[in-house]
Amino acid sequence: MESGTTTSSVVDLRPAVPLHQSRVGTPHTPPTRVRGVGASGRVPEYLSDTPVAARRSGLHGRDLGPDMDLDPSYDWRRTPLSATLQADAFASPSGIAPMDEDTQRLHAEPTGGGVVSLPTSWSSKDKCQHLELSASGLRVSYTGSGKSDSDAAAVRANCPIPPQCGLYYFEITVLSKGRDGYIGIGFSASNVALDRLPGWNEASWGYHGDDGHSFASSGTGKQYGPTYTTGDVIGCIINFLTMTASFTKNGQYLGVAFRDITKDPRNKGAQGMALYPSIGLRTPGEIVEANFGQKKFVFDIEHHFKEEKAHLWQSINATPLPSPISVSSSKQGHTELLDVNDLVLDYLVHHGFSESAESFHRDAFARNVGRKVGEDVDMRDVGRLQTGNRVSFDDSDLRRRQAICSHILRGDIDAAISETNEYYPSVLRDNRHIVFQLKCRKYLEMIFQSAAHVGNGVPHQGSGVENGNKAKLKQKAAATAIPDFLDVVKYGQELQAEFGMSENPDVRAALVETYSLLAYPDPFASPMAYLLDAAGRKPVADALNMAILESEGHRGISAVEKLVQHVCVIQDCLVNEGAGASGFVNLRTDCL
Repeated sequence: MESGTTTSSVVDLRPAVPLHQSRVGTPHTPPTRVRGVGASGRVPEYLSDTPVAARRSGLHGRDLGPDMDLDPSYDWRRTPLSATLQADAFASPSGIAPMDEDTQRLHAEPTGGGVVSLPTSWSSKDKCQHLELSASGLRVSYTGSGKSDSDAAAVRANCPIPPQCGLYYFEITVLSKGRDGYIGIGFSASNVALDRLPGWNEASWGYHGDDGHSFASSGTGKQYGPTYTTGDVIGCIINFLTMTASFTKNGQYLGVAFRDITKDPRNKGAQGMALYPSIGLRTPGEIVEANFGQKKFVFDIEHHFKEEKAHLWQSINATPLPSPISVSSSKQGHTELLDVNDLVLDYLVHHGFSESAESFHRDAFARNVGRKVGEDVDMRDVGRLQTGNRVSFDDSDLRRRQAICSHILRGDIDAAISETNEYYPSVLRDNRHIVFQLKCRKYLEMIFQSAAHVGNGVPHQGSGVENGNKAKLKQKAAATAIPDFLDVVKYGQELQAEFGMSENPDVRAALVETYSLLAYPDPFASPMAYLLDAAGRKPVADALNMAILESEGHRGISAVEKLVQHVCVIQDCLVNEGAGASGFVNLRTDCL
């Protein structure tokens, strides 16, 4: 219906914060959280893989650490507290170095982040008086006279659409077209008058059912799609990546209706205008009902979202990587030039994968050192990058670190401690938090072995404990010195004597959590069974490996892991700033 009324090219790989600071305690801009739809607070299915949806699960509340954050299957919520405490948890205030200005700013009260809500209903406070809402806030009925265009009435949703979603969708069902079917669906800014159908006023966009026209901040429409009437389901798609809006009818996509939707016509070029879902009615008897994700949509929005995401990734993948990448090393003022092969090799060396490092170096770097592909390689050359720089790793160091980490991953904490003290005597002396992690892990291993020995050795399904069967566990128990209950209690007392008087509440909380397994007859069936999960060994091994590397004057974290951390922080900033493209990228599931 027409209306005559118009109204640095250098990536810094040095630690982002001083090494004495806790990974868990490191402050940063708080993650944006999304309050979902309906009583359950769930997020619509098509948004379930977006970063803002992932943050509702609590996975993004922690600072990113090495390796476990490269593993999308790793669940921070099930990590023993003892494995998350870092050096500052055991340092006295007088022993902590003063923070620089950048770190002080990180500790300052953050201004970004917070909770971002999704629209869930129509607003009873943001509607024209000629409209009546149902108790659910989803059904809208027209109660005006409908004599002229001045009797039109509109309503907005109860909150704006968060651009962090990347793409937003809602539908209305026309329960009755009423007298004339002058119905409009669309979106508008918060200060747009509600006495017109969507699209007639500035900063308002709409698709009208009586003539199929689209209206963009004007009373003059353009031919867009088919008309719609009683029984039809009309959907509205707002795409914050392309800054476009589209509509659907009965599950069929109708194409793009509007472009540059976030530009406020009253302030040319201005971006960031908040947009609200909106509908308008004009004649008696018109009734519509909205679906903001409380039930399954008629249109396959999940597929549409994946198509838009695929287009974005095509663009990302088509962008060539810079080679070499200029990065700052752990040494102040020192720069290395790394290509992709360098990054891979650096990761393998850092984590002690000696055989893989040899094989990769032999195939990828043979020509750089004057060898033929496949020829045997001297591990002293593994650290030699294309620039001629040398990282002083040798074969014996790689294999020692690999062996120590393997002991932890097998649950043999005593062997790991013994070899660490033999080959790297300063590490445990200078890193009390590593000692704490190792000893707490040993306590958990003792409970694991003791529980398995007395008949509770089959982890219950869903407990999070590594899969196995009773026969295998009995074989393992037979080959191991099994601690009895008194041994476990005695070791727990030693732990308490050594760390229980800590002034840090996080240390005391970690001890309480560690001891909690003793309260259950069958630890594997208890709510704390996740403490016995073999996956909990990995962060301990990673922390010890990092401490060894730092004691030898090397980076504690590999270059590629630091790059991943930087990318994750950048995405967090983009999400917090409401960048639409960030909603289409989930680094954990898409990249890791």
